[in-house]
Amino acid sequence: MRILMVTSSYPTGDAPWAGRFVAELAAALEAAGNEVMVTAPHAETWDDASGLPLAASLSSGSGVFYGSGVEHNLKSNPLRVFPLAVDIIKALPKLSLAAALSDLVMVHWLYPYGAAVARMRSLWNRPVVVVLHSVNPVVFRFSPFTARAVMNADMFVAVSDAVKDAFLSALPGTLSEVAQHKIRVLPLGTRQRVGIVRRPHTGPLRVLFLGRLLRIKGPDIVVDAVRSLPGVTLTVAGAGPMTGALKKRADPNNTRFIGAVHPDEVDDLMNAHDCLVLPSRKAMGGRQEGMPMVLKEAAVSGLPVVVSPFGGAMEFVEKHGCGKVLQDLDKKVLRHTLMELQQDPQQLTALSENALSIADTLTWPSVISGWVSALNTL
Repeated sequence: MRILMVTSSYPTGDAPWAGRFVAELAAALEAAGNEVMVTAPHAETWDDASGLPLAASLSSGSGVFYGSGVEHNLKSNPLRVFPLAVDIIKALPKLSLAAALSDLVMVHWLYPYGAAVARMRSLWNRPVVVVLHSVNPVVFRFSPFTARAVMNADMFVAVSDAVKDAFLSALPGTLSEVAQHKIRVLPLGTRQRVGIVRRPHTGPLRVLFLGRLLRIKGPDIVVDAVRSLPGVTLTVAGAGPMTGALKKRADPNNTRFIGAVHPDEVDDLMNAHDCLVLPSRKAMGGRQEGMPMVLKEAAVSGLPVVVSPFGGAMEFVEKHGCGKVLQDLDKKVLRHTLMELQQDPQQLTALSENALSIADTLTWPSVISGWVSALNTL
């Protein structure tokens, strides 16, 4: 099968972590015997170490696709929505040509590209699959383009049950019924790890935050939680618009900032810590993270996690018993949870063992057959 994959985020030389899961999905589909053509907004350099080179780069004059991401960039400057619309219109001729050479079109995220691609479905006469990584209930419910996308797309893929439920809940009754028959849940995979050996916890609890420093990720919550907390150290790995403010409020005695890390360095970083904290919060419009890939990376490394009490992260931890779900998204609650883990090494060991027990089921070789089977129904 020849698959045209359309994405608004893809690894670049400056940001090799951007859209990494999209690149890995493309590579896994290729390894399963398909031919994948990837198209993404233009960037000066590309990083294709774990994915595929781009078949075509799309217009990116709006400047919203990379850096802090589409949502944050548009929030910072709403007027960028107009050049973004121009970018999408300029992309359609290239996408039309690529679609003519394909058997199926897969587009990641309903906005910005998903709705436009679904609208072209009848013209291209190719099945369209929209992959939902997260849902903004307000945008999905009130955007005039959502209804047409739901009616035109052949399939929606949610990366977690939480994303599926959020998507269906965001749609009006009749539209939700239509989407119910088109949506299925297919988890993304992660790279296989070998030789993972976690040493028993001794000494200070070594806490890791790994991700872009954006408000939705909640880095301020963990920085505040560990301030002056005895027996705990924090490593903040990531970059973003909150960097300066976080450094000012952090406790320099137990918190260090190491900036963004290359994906190849993630394994060693996780092996050097005792738990990962991802206190994601809901963004404007109610959007929440669908299934943060860093949680699966932690699981296959045997690293226990502490997550927010909602969304795909909570779903993942409750299902697999590989971490702690906060009772409330509050720095005091997180502080208490970290103190509990620091004082109970056996609990850390048990959580780590639970994570490692399901590691093989989370890798691309284990999950890609579900994707292939679903696409072959179209």
